[in-house]
This record gives sequence, C-alpha cells and structure tokens, in this order.
Amino acid sequence: MGLPTSTSTSSTSYREAFEFDHLPPVLFPPGYRPRRPLGVGVVSLLVGSFGTLLVLSGILANLVAYGGPLIPSSLSIVGSTDGIVNGVLAGVGAVLIVVATGLWRQEEWALYTLSGLAFGAMIYLLFVGSVTVLFLLLLILGLYLLLVRRYFL
Repeated sequence: MGLPTSTSTSSTSYREAFEFDHLPPVLFPPGYRPRRPLGVGVVSLLVGSFGTLLVLSGILANLVAYGGPLIPSSLSIVGSTDGIVNGVLAGVGAVLIVVATGLWRQEEWALYTLSGLAFGAMIYLLFVGSVTVLFLLLLILGLYLLLVRRYFL
C-alpha cells in the first residue's frame, strides 16, 4: 500500500498557477467609513467647545474695549484691550472649531493637525519648564490620536 502518485503532467508552471490579473480588495470598500471611536468624539467636542469659548472671549473683549459705556467691562473674559490680540484670539478659536469639525467627520488632516498642535504645545511646555498635568494630558492626547489614525480616511 503505497502512496498514490500523480501521473498527470501539467503544462502550466508553478509561477503561472499563482499569478493574478487583479489586486486583492482594499481594506475598506469605497464609500465605507469606519465607526468613529468614542475618544475621538469626546476630543472633538472638547476642542470645539474650547474654540467656541475663544471666539466668544475675543469678540466680547473687543466689544468691551471699543463698545464704550454701553457694554460692562465684567463681560470680558480676557484682560486684553488690544483689538489685534482679541482678533487673533477669535481667529485661533475659529481654527479650532474647524479642526473639531474635521475630527468629528474623521478627516485625516484634522487628526494630524491636532496631533501636531498637541506635540508642539508639549515642546513649548518643556522649554518653559512647566511639566505639569497639562503636559501629561497633551502627551496622552497626542499618543491616542496617533493610535486611532486607522479610523481616519
């Protein structure tokens, strides 16, 4: 009782048997967007809230500085009376709102923008010598965003 032997000879070689005329399907089919992780949703809401706070504080500070006696000075969140500084503050807030919207929609540019901002703020805190809880929170945020980058298209 021996092992059966193959008596048929094939004219195709080993290499030809494993050639494909198409590539395997992509990881995500076209039009498919993976589910947003809970942490990304929370981060986008926090960034959007902070951006809204910056926009409102910049606008209110300009109203207090240039509104005259009609607007009480207790409305101002920021102590600056310079219109350019308040305008830049409102502009930064508007940019943060746009980044938060991009995060919510899982756009890749928003992910890398916020990761870059987090790591840039960490470098700033290192140079200033202020390694505190904020530094650790920024480190956790930056690492988390880099870990969930596969959910962004």
